[in-house]
Amino acid sequence: MGVINLALQNIALLLKHLAKFYQGADLPWVKLIWNSYYQTKVPHRVFNKGSFWWRDIINLSDYFRGIAKCEVISGNTVLFWDDMWNDQIRSITYPHLCGHAIVRNESLAVTCAKPFEDCFKLPLTQEAYTEFLQLKGELDALSLASQQGDNWSFIWVRNNYTSKALYKLNFAAMQPPIPFRWIWKTKYAGASKIEISEKRILGDLFHCMLAHLEAKEWKDFPEYRSFF
Repeated sequence: MGVINLALQNIALLLKHLAKFYQGADLPWVKLIWNSYYQTKVPHRVFNKGSFWWRDIINLSDYFRGIAKCEVISGNTVLFWDDMWNDQIRSITYPHLCGHAIVRNESLAVTCAKPFEDCFKLPLTQEAYTEFLQLKGELDALSLASQQGDNWSFIWVRNNYTSKALYKLNFAAMQPPIPFRWIWKTKYAGASKIEISEKRILGDLFHCMLAHLEAKEWKDFPEYRSFF
């Protein structure tokens, strides 16, 4: 598999279970855990519930929400104010109205199940009232299906979660030294076909070294100038 960072790989494997849970997969263990602990609460706002196995998984919810975004279907898995759903965080989009909220840690589903005006401390300021009308219009256009899970999509191209995709994502920005890439390309070649210029390798290594030295220090290595 080419796995070097085992701690990261273990996280990637555990997140497979969390992806199934947040998306409401039709599995017995998903239904059992949800009905036992999270019927009216958002999972990442409930702590120290369930077995040690499940606690290890749910503790990765911040990691999961960092690589995924929610398109609301049921509204059970996201906080109304402080989570991103449908590409917005409402506490940032509507800051004046959020300051009047009576409860900030309710799920979207719970908030939408009661009269919206009952969610705020009165009286509202003019700015808060303007935001109230805007947000109420947004919620009126939202249709929730309570019997389904929310749709969580991931920051890579494919929407389905794989541990391989997460593992590769963590090293996507890493640029190995050029000589290492040459050697990697020859890993399947026969020994007689490996022709790597020693002078070229040393020259590129020296380029890397110069990037970490001060200009005044370059004069201390005149013997390397023959490579350029």
